[in-house]
Amino acid sequence: MNITEVNTQIKQGHIAPVYVLYGSQRFLIDEIIRNLSEHILDEASVDFNYETFDLEEHPIQSVLEAAETLPFMGEKRLIVAYGAHFLSGAKEKYKVEHDLEALMRYVSHPVDYSVLVLVVPQEKLDERKKVVKLLKKEGAVVQAGSLPLDQLVPWLKQRAADLGVQITDEACALLHQFAGDHMQMLANEMAKMASYVGKQGVITEETVHQLIAKTVEQDVFNLVDHVVQLRVSQAFATLEELLRRNEEPIKILFLLARQFRLIYRAKDLAKQGYSERQMSQMMGVHPYVCKLAVRQGRRFSLKQLAEVLDQLAELDFKLKTGQLDKRLALELFILQLTKKAV
Repeated sequence: MNITEVNTQIKQGHIAPVYVLYGSQRFLIDEIIRNLSEHILDEASVDFNYETFDLEEHPIQSVLEAAETLPFMGEKRLIVAYGAHFLSGAKEKYKVEHDLEALMRYVSHPVDYSVLVLVVPQEKLDERKKVVKLLKKEGAVVQAGSLPLDQLVPWLKQRAADLGVQITDEACALLHQFAGDHMQMLANEMAKMASYVGKQGVITEETVHQLIAKTVEQDVFNLVDHVVQLRVSQAFATLEELLRRNEEPIKILFLLARQFRLIYRAKDLAKQGYSERQMSQMMGVHPYVCKLAVRQGRRFSLKQLAEVLDQLAELDFKLKTGQLDKRLALELFILQLTKKAV
């Protein structure tokens, strides 16, 4: 089950008795727990019926005991246990002994007045374990990792709807390109933009360009755009701004290489006659991102783009081995790039 599906089910009142939330995106995990709390607990009883446990300090038996305790002044209890490393392949030394047989007995016959949530701060579960197999069969197992684009766009649109606004596909793609997979940042930026456009408003790509907090990804995108549009002074100003913020030159170089690989791939596929939608599927990016890459590649030939990528690889090696001054290397690269763009 993915993030969008589980949040939709919760909002529709379809609540599972046991959840396993695993992955590196703590923001997404907290979002699911918050949705569960809002839909199964009332404000008057939340203090009595919402308990959290640290499984490095408390045995799973204590968690199950809390889950089997009848609600007080309410109909449901929410029990959240953090640090369930025993469901992954991680070798963790617990201060307490966990009775996994007791957990399996509970999962097989959970009480109907409690919702148990096990949080695993690991990228993968160990599916060889009997307890994991049982949880996948009887509970709701949700991965909270970086969202692929086909899940991220619905997630962003749902957040926009919750804030009383709409967001275009193009704005979603641009927001993802600039903010990456930082879910907390994406949520914060979405809230800011929703406030700016107002209720029933629409967040567009122009809104994103206008309001998004400065990121190195955005500035590198703008740097490339200035170069391909032959705006040399703006390109140098953007580079200066990046360096003034103490952005690591090697990271800037890495992001430049990533953008030019995208441009090269888009131009190559366009030359073969593929549509932007077909290209987006082959490249694993949004069609709007393909459109921008195609636009940025118009001033270069495929041969020139291949030369740029070779040059970036050579610069990366020379910077990492201390053969070139980092600032000077980037400035010379921009100058050489503007000569290629025609």
